[in-house]
Amino acid sequence: MIVNPALAAGRPEVVKGFLRAVIAGTHLAIKDPGHATDEVVNRMDGGSRDLELERLQTVIRDNILTGEVKRNGIGGIDPARFERSIDQIAEDFKFHKRPSAADIFDEAFLPPLDGRLIN
Repeated sequence: MIVNPALAAGRPEVVKGFLRAVIAGTHLAIKDPGHATDEVVNRMDGGSRDLELERLQTVIRDNILTGEVKRNGIGGIDPARFERSIDQIAEDFKFHKRPSAADIFDEAFLPPLDGRLIN
């Protein structure tokens, strides 16, 4: 999530609450993708449940249940990997001042790790 710094500084509990809700919803979608799909399709005109379920299962398999997420929990990062990603961006983009992972990512808004891990 990208958060306006003024909002993060002025209303940190709102940011924390939003992240808790996103993580809780992600857990629920992983636990019962059929129900999650039903909730989405019920709000769509002409949506295909089978297609949306396939899409959700693909996202869960390929983008959520990764080794990184299993180690760091939903929303967590590997700081060394993040630094390497910044280095890769720097190969094509010239920073005025190269940011560090800590300049971009603040785990203080995340719930504790045990609430973010995928069981």
